[in-house]
Amino acid sequence: MSTSLQQVAEFHPDDDLADLRRSGLSDDTISSMNCTSAEADIIRLHTGVEKVVQGGYSIPYPGLTDQTGQPYRRWRLRQAIDGMRYAAGVGDDPQLYMPPALAALPGASLLVVTEGEKKAAKAVQEGIHCVGVQGVWSWCDPGYRAVEKGEGDHISEETAPLSYPIPSGIAIRLDGQHLLLPAGLGVSEIAAVVGHKAEILERLRSEQTTAAGFYTQLPAALLCELRAAPWVVLDVETTGLTRYSAPARIAGSTRIGPGTWTTYRAANPGASLSTSPRIRVLTVHTEALGTCAWDLDELQPEDRLQLFGAVLDKKIVIGHNAGFDLSWLFGETSARPRFLLDSMLLVRHIRPGVLIRLFGTAAVGDEAARKRAIELIERKHGKPSASLEFVAASLRLPTPDKSYQKPANWCVSPLSVQHSAYVAGDVDLPLRILNFLMPGVGVETMPAHIEHTYPWYPPFAAATMRLAEAHVRGVPFSLQAAEQLRAQYLSKIGESVDDLVQVPEYADLRKTLLDPHSGETKEMKQAMAAHAKAHGVTLATTEAGNICTNRDAMKESGASELPASILLESITAGKKAIGTIDEFKRASSADGRLHSLITFATATGRTSSSEPNLQNVPRDVRFRELIRARPGYAILSADYAAIELRIAAALGERGIADL
Repeated sequence: MSTSLQQVAEFHPDDDLADLRRSGLSDDTISSMNCTSAEADIIRLHTGVEKVVQGGYSIPYPGLTDQTGQPYRRWRLRQAIDGMRYAAGVGDDPQLYMPPALAALPGASLLVVTEGEKKAAKAVQEGIHCVGVQGVWSWCDPGYRAVEKGEGDHISEETAPLSYPIPSGIAIRLDGQHLLLPAGLGVSEIAAVVGHKAEILERLRSEQTTAAGFYTQLPAALLCELRAAPWVVLDVETTGLTRYSAPARIAGSTRIGPGTWTTYRAANPGASLSTSPRIRVLTVHTEALGTCAWDLDELQPEDRLQLFGAVLDKKIVIGHNAGFDLSWLFGETSARPRFLLDSMLLVRHIRPGVLIRLFGTAAVGDEAARKRAIELIERKHGKPSASLEFVAASLRLPTPDKSYQKPANWCVSPLSVQHSAYVAGDVDLPLRILNFLMPGVGVETMPAHIEHTYPWYPPFAAATMRLAEAHVRGVPFSLQAAEQLRAQYLSKIGESVDDLVQVPEYADLRKTLLDPHSGETKEMKQAMAAHAKAHGVTLATTEAGNICTNRDAMKESGASELPASILLESITAGKKAIGTIDEFKRASSADGRLHSLITFATATGRTSSSEPNLQNVPRDVRFRELIRARPGYAILSADYAAIELRIAAALGERGIADL
């Protein structure tokens, strides 16, 4: 019997362990299945199924992984969800369960297929060769099933060999019509290539690129051109916000481009998912090569490392919101750019008035332009934005299709022609924006031009790279201290709940109030309304008749001073702190450090922090002590004092001097 089930037996004698034994399974069989008990919050985290309200146990599928790259498992729930007793990861396809003890049985000519893991394990326990399929609830989502994916395509005949060997290092351009030759070819070799161009192109299209137009190799000729380029425009497409983010859960209804995952795999039979956070596509544009894009899932590790180094090392790097791209790339290579031209930052620093042009277009533009401008402004809640889409529309440039912007789009395989068209647009626009901002200035001379004309920009470019470095390094986080603080918050919540359930209206809500993952429920709102009414206070309601218990409504009605309200405020604050601790624990699980993504992504040019947010850590001193420097190091904290007032005074002084 596994340790986890021994522990469960002490707390749930009629549930997890007893459930397995009721199926006729011996303790030896149960032990071999490696079942593990967990509470509801863990199951919700692993599956993405928010309806789980009670715990249960997992049944691992040996040798299989889910779409997040974690071991595939199903969960037997103690409390059914809409009649379903089992849950798997949202979007995961059903799989075939092979009991671990099956491999130990002697050979046989009969294989039995049954429904359910426990039945299959019981059959193997009795010496019957048996595998299990999941029940009907697992098969209600339309689309291609996992068993169909296993069929694959027929293997084609081997491509007929060329009449001569292709020179080593030769590359096909992404237009599929031209070749890039490596240095050192002799006249006769070049003549042979020209004479066999059609054959070479046909061969290299399948060897070096996908049908959608992504490179899968890094030929020497291409690598040499990248290394020689003085500047590059680059953009990455990733499967998560950061490499430390929790893997996404993709269901049939998840948006993939203009459609959904269900429609995508219907159009691409055999399509699969992998949601582990990673760089999926690197797109590069240089003057000599034009646009090139690599599907990094198909590239060999040594080629990936050479590619990252070639596009960064001592280059002038161009991008839009490049801090995001560099935060990923700096974690892959030690190569660093010599100067960063971030079109998002440059618009803000050189021509900030561009960002309000769109509002004029919305008022007096032609009908199509007005409609597009109004749509973008409404999407940004009426505020100027420096997003690529917003800047492009403001400059009357082609606005990019953002259907493929979110990480879920890059978890699918194979990538489509539409994916390829999307990445090409993302490296075209930053260069066009730079040419608008600095007309007549060549890219190679832009750094010197900026340092002379706009000397306030280079510190921001340098800061962008330093913030990317900081993301890669992360900050130390004490998991042990976090667990201790979490226990303290739970204890404090328990004390407040003990007091609150003495209030008659809350007497039956102890379980919900104690659950650290439970927010304000309908029953809690009704209890507050009844409690307030008993004290002569009437809570406001919405037009739909729902009770308003937000802070402003409670304060306005006077209900915030009621004893129950004060206790609830303490409970809510404790739960929020626990939620933040749990977020930080997950974020630091890889290496014990917090790798927050910090970029100049706000409309004002200030930095924003996410995954997790380290700019707004709770003020509780105990919480801030969770971020601790390693022995021999210190954390330095610095801030400008009254910087806004100082800037206002400097601008006022300048204005007076100009009178």
